[in-house]
Amino acid sequence: MIKRFFPSEFGTDIEYSEASTHETVHQDKLKVRHYFREHVKRLEHTYIMTGPYGDYYFGWGPVPQEPKIGSFDAKARKAYLLEPADKKIAWTTTKDVGRFVVAALLHPEVSRNKALKGSRSLQAMRI
Repeated sequence: MIKRFFPSEFGTDIEYSEASTHETVHQDKLKVRHYFREHVKRLEHTYIMTGPYGDYYFGWGPVPQEPKIGSFDAKARKAYLLEPADKKIAWTTTKDVGRFVVAALLHPEVSRNKALKGSRSLQAMRI
């Protein structure tokens, strides 16, 4: 029996990001969250917000074929920024995302029906 659902929320916190109002995929995910709140009572859920995957952008994972927002071109010394240059961005590796999911499962009292954001929430689980 499935007891816990981890929706594909890995990334920004779509409920509190102004940019989400213009993202169709984020609006669809918000509908899933709303449905869970209103109709799903027997299935637990956990949302994990990670920020962009650093291993994709810094050459530790698949490299995009063409420049896109949030990527880097080390040879040309260019950065294609996600946000204004003065705004902070929290990076996460895909390996750490796996660790966060395992930690959430090992500590259900911390993660049950919650949105976990970045290292502050997840450090409490002693990953």
